[in-house]
Amino acid sequence: MLIVSNTRELEIYGLENIKDDDNVRVLGGLNGKEKYNKDKYLNRITYKGRDLKIIINQMKLIESKIPKEWNDWQKSKYIYETLGRAIGYNMDKSTYANQQSSNLSILLSRKAICAGYSLLFKEMMDRQGIECNYIRGRVGRDRHAWNVLIIDRISFPIDLTWDSKTLRRGDKKLQYFGVDENFFLEHSQDQDEKKYDLKILNKNFVNSIDTSIEIKEDEKSEEKTNIIIRNAIKQTYKKYKYLSGNEKAKEQVKEAVKQFITNNDPNYFTRKGNARTNIKNNISPEKMLDFMIEAYIGNSIKSLDKSVLGKAIYDTYSKYDEEYVILALKNYIKEGRIKGFTRDNFARENVETCLTPSKAFEDIINKVIDIEIEQIEELEETTEIKFFNVEEFNDFELSNLKKKNIIQKAMEWIKSREERVINPSNEKVDPTRKQNNKEKYR
Repeated sequence: MLIVSNTRELEIYGLENIKDDDNVRVLGGLNGKEKYNKDKYLNRITYKGRDLKIIINQMKLIESKIPKEWNDWQKSKYIYETLGRAIGYNMDKSTYANQQSSNLSILLSRKAICAGYSLLFKEMMDRQGIECNYIRGRVGRDRHAWNVLIIDRISFPIDLTWDSKTLRRGDKKLQYFGVDENFFLEHSQDQDEKKYDLKILNKNFVNSIDTSIEIKEDEKSEEKTNIIIRNAIKQTYKKYKYLSGNEKAKEQVKEAVKQFITNNDPNYFTRKGNARTNIKNNISPEKMLDFMIEAYIGNSIKSLDKSVLGKAIYDTYSKYDEEYVILALKNYIKEGRIKGFTRDNFARENVETCLTPSKAFEDIINKVIDIEIEQIEELEETTEIKFFNVEEFNDFELSNLKKKNIIQKAMEWIKSREERVINPSNEKVDPTRKQNNKEKYR
């Protein structure tokens, strides 16, 4: 087994020297801490060579966007924001036992718990040469993990787990990147963790750290393409879901994509929201195919897809890179050329034996549309206003104080709404009459 402090050391050693089935242990944030010298923790940070190569490729993809002139404040905030937006909290406790939510694999699964968020952020900081520590402690009675970041000799606490939900909603103002005044009331670190002279940062300073990246023209064009295609999928699905139900709507979208790629016919898409017009005027069948292939490859790598095609993509990506896999898959679908896939683990042979180009094309569309529609449904659920009860808070890794504050704010909001219903004109009301109205509305 190869043991390294971080993935940067592994790259210096040479990724080409690591075989797919080699076991590699990346100590990361657990390095030098005796409490983690147990099998369950050591197994958590041990990876197969092929999996680790894919994880490192994803890290490099994030790092490739960072301008060379940026300082450590910009780099750390940008990576914090990027990880927070990309990775959601794993609410399925039945999956915790396999440790995949607690290690670097969260960069592929995009589902994490606090240990995973904190371990990955520490790893990304190590790769940038920015001092950072993985801290374990408690929030109330619950176990929790977070980080301490040190920049320009200033040590401050951050909690990516708690900021992730805010970032995924699109809010750009960070709440737990060193600016939370109540951090020390809610977080208590284990006694054996390193003690720091921690500071609380000025919110205006943190919000002023510029992490915007200039998007190149070709990237803008690709982004515009993706928006148009996703809008067409969404509008068509929503229209036919209303008319015929979920399953028939899903089949309609799949048929629309197939007809456009094979016959350049946009008429299977709805006119709603200018979906059909935008497809006709801005998207070619080639662009639509590119979108489907790239989305399929991205999802296969993240989900570690075990299908014949998924494994071939996984093995080829491990050996080469994403652009190589895109070209290999496109050549197979369009021309039946199989040579782009690696021979490793019989990937090429399995694809040729088990999948025709037309079947691969069908599988790609089915998988991508299923995932796109699943995301549409998830977004609908998260934006839907609904009532909740106190028991629902048991699923969230929040302190009792924080839960109490949330409930208090909810009660205040309900009270303000009640008063607006009683007195919408905001005129002065006799206190007795107001009390009677409150009794009426209870």
